[in-house]
Amino acid sequence: CLPVSDLDDWVLTKPDEIWALLLRNRAQGSLLSLLKAEGLANSIEPTVDEQTRTFILLSVSIDLTERGLARWREVSSSLFGYLRMLRDRGVPPHLYDEA
Repeated sequence: CLPVSDLDDWVLTKPDEIWALLLRNRAQGSLLSLLKAEGLANSIEPTVDEQTRTFILLSVSIDLTERGLARWREVSSSLFGYLRMLRDRGVPPHLYDEA
């Protein structure tokens, strides 16, 4: 869980779309590219469900390889590490235009 202090201020910035865009990213250095390079995953599919104006649920499905299934804890750790990194470093400003 990565709580946001005041989602009302974020509504116009489309945080749900930005997080999904970042998780779907296949470029070099993305989470998916790293997992694929390790032979752990085939794809990542984020799903956003806006429960209310101030509560958004982000679900992430990762299609694991057999190796990834055997090392699912490592994959999970990589996912949450990536989300923490985004939280701590922030989202690159140009992504607001793409979302």
